[in-house]
Amino acid sequence: IDIYHQGKEELAIIKRLDELCFSGMIILDDIYHPRPKFRRAMKRLWKSLLYQKYDLTKYGHHSGTGLILMNCDRHLTLQ
Repeated sequence: IDIYHQGKEELAIIKRLDELCFSGMIILDDIYHPRPKFRRAMKRLWKSLLYQKYDLTKYGHHSGTGLILMNCDRHLTLQ
């Protein structure tokens, strides 16, 4: 999900996917957005998510890459 990083739109998409019983992976872009306003919003969003999640920033984009595993029984081992 790479949209206007205020957290509201991302959360609406994630909630809708859950309502539709989506099972799979979701990638969030810019979970550590460089602009403070967006960084705070994305931090709130990231902390609020109760799904299994992984911070993949060291493997992804410098401004933060987050992986959410929604409604699935997969687990990652990061090295």
